[in-house]
Amino acid sequence: MRRAAVTSAVLVAGLTACGGGASAPGADELDPKAALTAAALVMQKAGTETVDGVRLTRYRAVEEIATVAAGIPGLSPERRTALERAMVRGGRTLTVDFWLNAGQELVQYREFGEKNGAQQSVTVTYSGLGTVPKVETPAAGELGSVFDLDDVPN
Repeated sequence: MRRAAVTSAVLVAGLTACGGGASAPGADELDPKAALTAAALVMQKAGTETVDGVRLTRYRAVEEIATVAAGIPGLSPERRTALERAMVRGGRTLTVDFWLNAGQELVQYREFGEKNGAQQSVTVTYSGLGTVPKVETPAAGELGSVFDLDDVPN
């Protein structure tokens, strides 16, 4: 079986087209686009699947947590250490899956650590590709900061 590789540049383009990525200062550590760009992951084709009635191609990469964290731009050494410590709770490696449609648009994203596997993954599924959503500005009291997450108990 021939294995196709997709570089992180292709996936970053898909994330950008889908509006993926964080824009708040310091939010890069939660941003799959920043992590992929920094880590320069090589995704291997892992098969085809149907998600919400659409035939998709799934790609997978497995990378060391330290490599992913080291490549995220703009993190102070303290934030990088805290991020690594938090990520390592799931194991020493991070598995990332991407499902792309025939137009190379990102339809689904999943990541998980080696300790708990896919049963404790973070999965994001995008819908309404190619449409412009109606966005309303939230009330000031509904806003927070990514740095508020530091106060969440483990």
